[in-house]
Amino acid sequence: MNLKTLFKPTIIYAQTLTNPVTGNLGSDSAGALDGSLFLNYAVKMWRTAINLGALAVLLFYVLAAYDWLTSGSDPKGVDQAKQKFVNATIGLLLLVSSFAIVAFVGELLFEGEFNLLQLTFPSSLTTSGTPGEPGTPGEPGTLEPTPI
Repeated sequence: MNLKTLFKPTIIYAQTLTNPVTGNLGSDSAGALDGSLFLNYAVKMWRTAINLGALAVLLFYVLAAYDWLTSGSDPKGVDQAKQKFVNATIGLLLLVSSFAIVAFVGELLFEGEFNLLQLTFPSSLTTSGTPGEPGTPGEPGTLEPTPI
């Protein structure tokens, strides 16, 4: 074995490397310019927080039930378990009300173009139809929603 072949430099281009965890994170320059990339990430973080909050509420319900069952005839333990149930229910109400708050703010800021449960973004990059025909998609200045 020759040392030249063992230590032969190999050219690797950074464009061909992809991180399997992040995927194509940061490669959407058009989305970064029009703000849809930020909005997409904000909605994903909000949905993740909602899911984690729902798991926390479920965990608090289970812990409160366990405390109630193991308290026996101790009234102080039963009261603490009842308080945990009340706190978990308040947390659940906050999670549910966040849907209404985000929908209301989305309606105020985006005038009905922002649907939280079925998120679409208007994009000037995706048009279809015959350009120039009035009233059809693809007309200059007409935006079509791009589903996420």
